[in-house]
Amino acid sequence: MRNAVRLALGSVWLMAGAFAADEPPAWLKDAAGAPKGAYAAKVPAVALLDEEQVAVDETGRTLTRDRYAMRILNREGREKAVAECFYDTSGSKVREFHAWMLAPGGNVIHYSKERIADVAANRNDVYNEFRVRVLAAEADAQDGSVFGYETLKEEKGVFTQFEREFQSRLPVLVSRFLLTLPAGWTAQSVTFNHAAVAPTVSGSSYTWELRDLPFIEREPHSPSIDSLVPRLAVSYLPPPGNAAGLRGMTDWSAVSRWLGELEDPQAQLDDVMARRAAELAGSATSEIQKIEAIARFVQAVNYVEIQTGVRRGGGYKPHLARQVFDKQYGDCKDKANLMRTMLKALGIPSYMMSIWALDRSYVRPEWPSPRQFNHAIIAIKVGDATLSPAIARHPQLGRLLFFDPTDPYTPVGDIPIREQGSYALLDGAEQEPLVKMPFLPASANRIETSVGAKLSERGAVAAESEIKHYGQAAARMRHQVQSSTASDLRLAVERGLARSLGGAKLVSLAPVDSRQEGRLDLRLEFSADSFAQSMQGRLLVLKPGTLVFSAGYVLPAIQRTLPLVLDPELRQDKVTVQLPASFKVDEMPDPVKLATPFGQYDAGWTLNGADLVFSQTLEVHAITAPPADYPAARAFFESVAGAEQAPVVLIRR
Repeated sequence: MRNAVRLALGSVWLMAGAFAADEPPAWLKDAAGAPKGAYAAKVPAVALLDEEQVAVDETGRTLTRDRYAMRILNREGREKAVAECFYDTSGSKVREFHAWMLAPGGNVIHYSKERIADVAANRNDVYNEFRVRVLAAEADAQDGSVFGYETLKEEKGVFTQFEREFQSRLPVLVSRFLLTLPAGWTAQSVTFNHAAVAPTVSGSSYTWELRDLPFIEREPHSPSIDSLVPRLAVSYLPPPGNAAGLRGMTDWSAVSRWLGELEDPQAQLDDVMARRAAELAGSATSEIQKIEAIARFVQAVNYVEIQTGVRRGGGYKPHLARQVFDKQYGDCKDKANLMRTMLKALGIPSYMMSIWALDRSYVRPEWPSPRQFNHAIIAIKVGDATLSPAIARHPQLGRLLFFDPTDPYTPVGDIPIREQGSYALLDGAEQEPLVKMPFLPASANRIETSVGAKLSERGAVAAESEIKHYGQAAARMRHQVQSSTASDLRLAVERGLARSLGGAKLVSLAPVDSRQEGRLDLRLEFSADSFAQSMQGRLLVLKPGTLVFSAGYVLPAIQRTLPLVLDPELRQDKVTVQLPASFKVDEMPDPVKLATPFGQYDAGWTLNGADLVFSQTLEVHAITAPPADYPAARAFFESVAGAEQAPVVLIRR
């Protein structure tokens, strides 16, 4: 208990965790006694207390006590009766782990150690020091039960920062973060996704608290949960010459420098990797061709999550490039580091980059911290002859081509959609290291469909369709093609056809991947016996827009509470229907032209000899719109769908 004694100074509240074996602690009883309140049927549970207490000693070692209590409201809520404590085996210890279930009738379960599992924190691990102790109590849960747990963890920190989300999607009655520092140390904080939360300060103890946080319901095309829940970012500063030797992250240059010191020694080029890089480049004559050759090799390296020496920066430090080259597996930082090392052999400089991969709005410039990143990519210095929408100019480093070697479906020249427009850090760059990623235009993420069809007098149709996917549309389709069997892919396409064209039969399907062009095509043949509706043998009513195989935007009629997020994309479709000789066009829809903040749309119907031609262009704008604008957005996409369903009337000659 030597470390615990050292931490106890000024932290008596943190160590007060004693309780009888089967009796729930006082804090859990108090939480369970909170008024039950009234919640909608869709709310699975309510967090009664979500509290984290952290005490830091003069050496930088921390003790963290987590307390959590939730009331289960329905069957879905029972699945959330899970206690977790994440730790790493190289520098932290789980000192306590207790959990209880308080049944509505008063029965109490205090879970034994045998119910606690200790597993790797990531599913794809081959070797990882980052682990989690977990207890699942769903089997014991009832509607109205209160589940609570308390953990105590000791660890040695790498730097002087904490980050905490005040809730998940569940409503929360009380959410609290407490920080106790040695005398003379100070803390400062910034709040995201919420009005600033000021701490209550008592000596060197700080308390941040929020109450009565509402339920966050899932809504289509909404921001990620990371951009919705209140998030607290805390930095604490020891006095000059502190015994802990901790590094303060006071600006982005300091963060970049720290990451560069971890990463740069791992990018050692040797003769073996140099020869392989030359072989891969082969007869490539242009800079972009050389980059593409190395990129394809690194993308083929198996992705696995590997974290060792986490407390020594292992969560950010890649393995030696030669190790990854030999073993042919690694995580995102390993793959990015291998790529930049092999590019050295071709005389192409590049830089490791840190980014948040799940949400472009997550990283905030006002809090310099490596904790805002969960992914590594690469920035490649290129000359003026290399052209791509994935290039941006840096004031000091010049033209940089951004690429994610971990994404197996996105080739050089494109950027995964959630990374576009995000802030990212050039690791090791002293000047202006925080950069804004390019936001590619809608034209770089487009779908072009060409349909040729023949209509019979009975209203049956036989059609051939070529659907060209570019950019992230191609990446999504490439993922579907590569992760599906031929029969599964066929079934998915058949379902898509059925949504727009009931009774359709898929005759043939052929995906064609032109990866270097950033394109993937689907070539279809299909038929439908009842495409056009016959009326007394005299009229045929057809909807040529339904021959376009596309999911489109469907916004349900709901009371919107969250912002609406749209990504830029472009759709261009042309449908040519050969009409039967015995019929002519009697009525055609008027052209449609729409321009809104959410996008613009043009559609038209024309005759070209014996052919009916329907063409449409839909460009969706990149926008995050407030909930009040949702009805207008829904009306826009309903108008698009209405044009696609617009009928053309044929009359027998």
